[in-house]
Amino acid sequence: MTILERNELIENYLPLANSLAFKRKKSLPKRVDIDDLKSAAYFGLVDAARKYVPSKSSFGTYARWRITGEIKDFIRESCKANARCSISLNQTDGDGNSMAESIPQKETESSVEFFEEATKQLNDLDKNILHMYYVQDMSMKEIGCKIGVSESRISQLLKKTRDKVKMTMAA
Repeated sequence: MTILERNELIENYLPLANSLAFKRKKSLPKRVDIDDLKSAAYFGLVDAARKYVPSKSSFGTYARWRITGEIKDFIRESCKANARCSISLNQTDGDGNSMAESIPQKETESSVEFFEEATKQLNDLDKNILHMYYVQDMSMKEIGCKIGVSESRISQLLKKTRDKVKMTMAA
């Protein structure tokens, strides 16, 4: 692939990079700057264009994975740089539900304190699943692979656990 072809790919897929950055921003704390996320997305796009092999897959699919991975890496690194990173309780599951919508949160609690309080009555498996999903930002598929169950089972367990937390916090 020539440099001109690579540059054309990058130019054509800039809207995808922007879209993925904005989409990810919705589930992050306000202190995370959209320009930083867009920069990470652009790095992922350039890296995808540089490493793309046309005979293996479509560029759009490959770029989406590379961009998303770069954004996740950026978020992980910024969490390591800060001594304490906020948990995104606004992250939604496959059904569009979020912890923040499910459970009333006291105004004075930080996300970390809230998460610890909300999950203290859960068994270890449920705590681990919530932690992997909401704190470590793992996908349901990744959690399923780690635990040894299907992605759909993780979705069921997340819903059940969220309902348990909701009942506990309402009491």
